[in-house]
Amino acid sequence: IKECDWSSDVCSSDLFTSLDAIRQRGESVMTSAHLTCPTPKGMTKVQGYLLAVYNLYNKLDALCTLIKKAENAKDVFSALKLIHAVGGFIAYEVYCDLCYTKSIPFTTNDFVNVGPGAIEGIRLIYPSTKGADNILKRIYQIWEEQDKHFENIDVKFKYYNKYEPVKNRLSLRTVEHSLCEFSKYWLQKNGLGKKRMVFAPGLHNSIVSETGDGMINNPDEWKPLPKRR
Repeated sequence: IKECDWSSDVCSSDLFTSLDAIRQRGESVMTSAHLTCPTPKGMTKVQGYLLAVYNLYNKLDALCTLIKKAENAKDVFSALKLIHAVGGFIAYEVYCDLCYTKSIPFTTNDFVNVGPGAIEGIRLIYPSTKGADNILKRIYQIWEEQDKHFENIDVKFKYYNKYEPVKNRLSLRTVEHSLCEFSKYWLQKNGLGKKRMVFAPGLHNSIVSETGDGMINNPDEWKPLPKRR
């Protein structure tokens, strides 16, 4: 897929003008979820995201053709990474979405992309494990031995896997994501890592303290969410 050239039309569009006006008023244009899009030098975050959308729109047909021709799950993952500003994390999330919607003939057990959080989770459980290949082997090991581990700690796990490929078992995706969440919890419990958002019904701007001991209460910064019509 050839990288699509972008022009000043992206930044002079009515959409950008509207979004930039919101930003300049000091209001949030987007949420804090997955703000992973790299912004080219000299561009605002809004411009960077519009560039990514513009680029995807212009290569969508070629991308779909690549995905349809994919011989294995990793080929789909590699094709998704050809999208401008999409790295391994987002490509894997999209891959899993395609699996759940049965848009591709693969499942979340056919491929797993090991992110940095899951790597830290493996290292917390198996400190001597080094190298990408060995870390991946550990994830497969946990997946294969999951029933034994649940039995050892006397846990009758209530699997919710309506969209997963294997009944009554965690998928490779679930294991990888759980390792990532485990590492976050461990860091917070030990006063490490970055602040984490806390959901408060009807409110936002609530954050966890750096030590993870509790919520920083600053009512002056809380804003009621708009009522649904």
